[in-house]
Amino acid sequence: GNYCYELCDIVVHGQVSKDRPLLIASNHVSYLDILAFGAVTELEFVSKADVADWPVIGAMARIGDTVFIERLRTRTAHARNGIAERLAAKRRLMLFPEATCGDGNRLLPFKSALFTVAEPLSGDPAVTVQPAAIAYTRLNGMPLGFGWRSFFAWYGDMTLASHLWRFLQLGQTTVEIIFQDPIR
Repeated sequence: GNYCYELCDIVVHGQVSKDRPLLIASNHVSYLDILAFGAVTELEFVSKADVADWPVIGAMARIGDTVFIERLRTRTAHARNGIAERLAAKRRLMLFPEATCGDGNRLLPFKSALFTVAEPLSGDPAVTVQPAAIAYTRLNGMPLGFGWRSFFAWYGDMTLASHLWRFLQLGQTTVEIIFQDPIR
């Protein structure tokens, strides 16, 4: 998490709910989002299962106690159970309901089936859901225009190494994280 502070100015609007269990749901622009959110609050992430096998990032995700799920319709119940176990232990989880990274200019459709974890089963504690948003807004103090967002967004067939190398050469980035009012 602290690595992000060396590369980014992180501006936080609002605050993380103190409620537990807590499910934070945010848009997803890049693997950089994980570093930014991790720098401002302690939480565990929900990620697609194949990330566990990625070099470096997979190891970091496993160390960070990430919940790995398969996002297939036929595996929704299994994924829900994995998330529900963490929430039953009154943990704070981060879910990117778009289930992928976009170009940073618009929201992609949500995979809404995983939100069923917020519906408590018999005896489970009520889950608080907190909407959040992340945006890359400035580069070296200058506002980012529409065309610059792809330098931060990681999507499509971009390779991780080339994207990271390009990002590291850009300069000081301002990342804004907005925590909205929690929904109980």
